[in-house]
Amino acid sequence: ADLPLLGYVVGACAWIAQRVAGVLLERAAKRTTDPRRLVGLNLAGSLGRAWLVGGAILAVGLAGEREDGLIAAVLVAVAFTVYFGTSLLIHVTGGSR
Repeated sequence: ADLPLLGYVVGACAWIAQRVAGVLLERAAKRTTDPRRLVGLNLAGSLGRAWLVGGAILAVGLAGEREDGLIAAVLVAVAFTVYFGTSLLIHVTGGSR
């Protein structure tokens, strides 16, 4: 079986990198009292993290096989779905306090 291992590795690394960036940006946002800086951090963070993941998926698809890009995209989509679902569940049940 010829598994698209490069896609798995790149997809996982891109997801982890954008989550680490998200945590760091959230911490910086909590420390700021300037509303413009807060909006800037949130906007730049959201766009930057999306570009990071999208760029990684595109790069692995172009550098490796098409299957590598596909599996990286699927892996990130599944990770996002699980993350979003659990975050929503925690928020709705009040577990984020």
